[in-house]
Amino acid sequence: MLLFQLRIALRYFPPSVLQCPHPPAIVNGKHSAWGLEDFDSGTYVNYSCDPGYLLIGESSIWCTASGMWSLPRPQCEAIRCMLPEVPGIRKAIEKTGYQFGENATLECNDGFVMEGSPIIRCQEDLSWDPPVPVCKAGRCIANRADKASVLHLRNLQ
Repeated sequence: MLLFQLRIALRYFPPSVLQCPHPPAIVNGKHSAWGLEDFDSGTYVNYSCDPGYLLIGESSIWCTASGMWSLPRPQCEAIRCMLPEVPGIRKAIEKTGYQFGENATLECNDGFVMEGSPIIRCQEDLSWDPPVPVCKAGRCIANRADKASVLHLRNLQ
């Protein structure tokens, strides 16, 4: 008799499924649930970042059985390319990092000759395009021509 009463109760009063509120927004990013209204437990939401930003953490969260979103939610951080230490090379402007799409202008120290482009751009995958140039040891010879000094650089090999 007790089992029969339980079946009747479940039929007329099904257990309620907890829902989560709208998924949390993240700065410089978005989630895949725009336009949805109901978020039952077990629902997954995927996050992505705007161009120039890198997703930190898991890309998905889910609605838990308690009606709360799983933690922690991901974050989007600005892409910051770092210049590697290259012997003989220096930055025209001292900076610690460069944002996606930003150019770095490089120069060689005195006594070095650059091989490669002096202007490179930070890429979304944290690489540089064109690749970071190298500065090789060289020597400078100064000549006078039309009241201007012209430097002729020769590689020492």
